Amino acid sequence: MNTDNTADNVYARELGKRGQGYPLWVPEPQDVGEVEIGDVGYIRRGGFYRLFRATEDGTDDLNRTHGVPEKFEKFSIGNLAPKRLDNAIPKGLLGSQSVKHLAIDGQVTAYSAELAFKCEVTEDQGAFLVLGASATRQELHQIRKMKTHMGLHVRNWYTFACEMGLEVAEEDIIFVRGWVKTTEWMVAAFTQQGKSAQISISADSGAVASGHLRLEATHKSSPTYDYRSGPESQKTLNNQTNRGGGKQRNPKGKGRARPQESNSSQPDVNQALAMNQCVFLHYLKLKRRFLGMKFMEAMAEPRDPSFEGDDHHFEQVPAPVKRYDPVDYLLDYILENSSAEVAVASDGELIDICKAVRPEDTEFPIPDDIPAFLRNVSPQVEVTEDGIGILSLEDITSRQQFAEETPSGEQVDNASMDVADGAAQDATTDPPPAPANPNEQVDRMDEDDGTKEDLGKKFETSDYLLELSINAQRGGISALAYSPNGRYAAGGFDSGSIVIWDPQTRRRVVELQGHNDTICCLAFSPDNLELVSGSRDARLIIWNIRDEYQRAILVGHHGFVNSVVYSPDGKTIASASIDYTVRLWDVETGRSKATSDEHDAMVMLVKYSPDSSRLVSASADCVARILDARNASTIAELDSHEGVIYSVCFSPDGRRIATTSDDGSVRIWSAMTGDEYLILHEHKGSVWDAIFTPDGKRIISVGSEKAVKVCDSFDGTLLRQFDGDDGLLNAATFSPDSKFVAAGSADHQVCVWNTESGQCVARWSGHADNISRLQFSADSKHILSASDDGTVRLFNMRNAFVPVQQQ
Repeated sequence: MNTDNTADNVYARELGKRGQGYPLWVPEPQDVGEVEIGDVGYIRRGGFYRLFRATEDGTDDLNRTHGVPEKFEKFSIGNLAPKRLDNAIPKGLLGSQSVKHLAIDGQVTAYSAELAFKCEVTEDQGAFLVLGASATRQELHQIRKMKTHMGLHVRNWYTFACEMGLEVAEEDIIFVRGWVKTTEWMVAAFTQQGKSAQISISADSGAVASGHLRLEATHKSSPTYDYRSGPESQKTLNNQTNRGGGKQRNPKGKGRARPQESNSSQPDVNQALAMNQCVFLHYLKLKRRFLGMKFMEAMAEPRDPSFEGDDHHFEQVPAPVKRYDPVDYLLDYILENSSAEVAVASDGELIDICKAVRPEDTEFPIPDDIPAFLRNVSPQVEVTEDGIGILSLEDITSRQQFAEETPSGEQVDNASMDVADGAAQDATTDPPPAPANPNEQVDRMDEDDGTKEDLGKKFETSDYLLELSINAQRGGISALAYSPNGRYAAGGFDSGSIVIWDPQTRRRVVELQGHNDTICCLAFSPDNLELVSGSRDARLIIWNIRDEYQRAILVGHHGFVNSVVYSPDGKTIASASIDYTVRLWDVETGRSKATSDEHDAMVMLVKYSPDSSRLVSASADCVARILDARNASTIAELDSHEGVIYSVCFSPDGRRIATTSDDGSVRIWSAMTGDEYLILHEHKGSVWDAIFTPDGKRIISVGSEKAVKVCDSFDGTLLRQFDGDDGLLNAATFSPDSKFVAAGSADHQVCVWNTESGQCVARWSGHADNISRLQFSADSKHILSASDDGTVRLFNMRNAFVPVQQQ
């Protein structure tokens, strides 16, 4: 793609490598009002021009200026929660890679200048931006809904632009998702022969108010450069252009903005400047596949080097000159590597990919050759249900996380890992006992053909009572746990005892005694060899299951231990207590590693991220905290809930966190920064639990109004819902694969629903009192239930089936 060398284009290309967004050569508001999220328009000669604002009604005063497209549909931001970051870019100089900051010029500082820089241009082209005040950024982080809206309506937008007499292509139309704004600025671009040119930039002490900005240049050659400053209302000097030989010209010709005459001979230096000068733009664009554009299937696969194709039969002609826009490269990549007829992409996706793959290049993350970079990285392309091609960045982030965790030069021996995993499995799991009758099938969910003997029977009602010793005074069941390999199930009791069962035989394996008060929480180790228990006696005990002994007693809490969890790598235990603290313990030594005491009330929940690098804690103070798993220091505080937080969970890729609360909301946050991405208010009461689907695209929640809601986890769209009536009453919980939700009913049954169809697939009876706890196995094939009747029962999901339809 050939690009021109006008000042606005060079400025965008050179400064765009900073990864701050699309640099605008003309930051001033055009037409009516400043740039805002939801604006639909186009970029011409370095300035953004609005067609209409999609987030406002068609009858809004702003949209009355030019009107709106036929069949206009308003875009609702809803709970997408635009994020604002003050001081996103500090006051001062922001230069391209070819603009080297030398020092503060002594002659300039003699004038007592507030801003003073001396720089040298090391290439023929370069650009810089001077901010008279720090810049603020606001953007939508989650843009899937915007992509869908643009894909559905851009034809109408394009038709509207044509009817206005504008000569724009459909792919020139942009949908604004964010901006970076300041109060005053200077922009400059060296378009030719800039190498070795030295520049002095200064602003007087009153420049923040009056806009006094000066530029002087000395050069060994005769560079061509251009600059502008603003806002116009604050300038005391007209924009001037200095071309080779130091001759000054008035700005004329295409691509040059003319200063407007001011009615005021002297600006009021005390007047506060408006934060409405848009120096960088965040946006989406769309492109359709044109006739002849190729879809390169299986791009990353090996190719036959002897096959040249027939492209060499075509005559090569120069590509048309086009405005520089890095998003165009993303759109071409999507169309070349998918079957989609339409591609939608944003500037933020390119920035995210570059920063993930090139974390060492923080100043200039955007490469010179973007197409080659994309071919090398090969991000995955997803085609939505609407046939729109979009980038999927999950593989990029997971690859980067793996690279960060693997030391330089170290290779991962997959064979060794497999052997180690197999050894661990062999050491902990005996093969299932052979059936007494050789023709008898071992009870496995995946071998079920779905047939039932009695089709008139509405539900399977059989249950399996787990064995307990006779006449033992244990009290109620206060905790449940299932080992990752399904070999063991554990129950904690009010008496402080712990019983471990073999779910396959339903026999009691061992009863553990060590605590002197109620068991509050249980967790199996990832290798299935050990169990950790937390109690009202403020202690944690690590139990060796095979040898039935206390391997370590963890002492440090000063109150009930409400929650305990192993890190996925098995090296650390995290515990949460009524004493307002979260503690980290070394599994091998049993010693305390770190403590977080920043909550203002008892801590009720703690969960690890899939990669063991972070954990999230939730407290009765209605606040959740993201903690660094190395030292328990706070990374971010999630403090938007107005009620007690009932559940927390990480997305499968570990990059997002979902919290549910008594305030009726589900909130989705960045696990990296704590930014609040999404707020869901679909429930009419408390939200008990939520889970991401395995692909991370949906969030499923269950609430006190006995309803289950399935929403898009990126844009919050409600996809489906169903009511559980009196069957969805107590202890609601999701299966790990998110396909089922189980709860206790008013008549003490265990009820299970399919989250995809909304149908009740099982009602298991057997308990004589309220269901207090439910726990799915890791493979989602079995459910443990505990009741106030003092029993623990096991149900096999093989026996779950859809109720018979009444004729």
